[in-house]
Amino acid sequence: DRDADAAAQFEKASEIWTRALGADHPNVATALYHLGQVELKQGHPSDAAASFQRALDIWQKRLGPDHPSLAAALAGLGDAALARTHAAEALADYQRALAVLEKTFGPDHAALVDPLVSIGTAELALHDPRHAVPPLERAVALATKAGDPVDLAGAQFALARALGGSDPARARTLATAAQQAFAAA
Repeated sequence: DRDADAAAQFEKASEIWTRALGADHPNVATALYHLGQVELKQGHPSDAAASFQRALDIWQKRLGPDHPSLAAALAGLGDAALARTHAAEALADYQRALAVLEKTFGPDHAALVDPLVSIGTAELALHDPRHAVPPLERAVALATKAGDPVDLAGAQFALARALGGSDPARARTLATAAQQAFAAA
């Protein structure tokens, strides 16, 4: 299985980097981050969370509290929490990821689309579509401005989910646009 092979390779890379450069080197964190992604894909969110946390700890120590790499680890932690149905924990991780990226890139950068969609998704998992709408509206606006059709479709679909109960006509329009963009990608 390719995922198992990938996990083994990232574990091996982490061990090699640890021996060569020390346990707190950013290259070790990068290998751990990628290991966490594979573990999440394999359906092991607790293992993924441990890998993401180790990567986050290393990056914070070595790169500082505002480095964009931290946002990747925080988003991974959020994804792992959401996979374990810990939506409130996921929301906090996504909000921290967004704060790091806003500090790095400003409030109108395309890099904010993913954490904004994740925040909206966590709000939906908390059964609070009213709070999901503002970050998702912002994600759609940023994705529209950036011109990435796949990011835009993801944001539109998430917003459609949030609006389903309050504005079904707009939700249907957004979902249709997202479906068409995904089909064309």
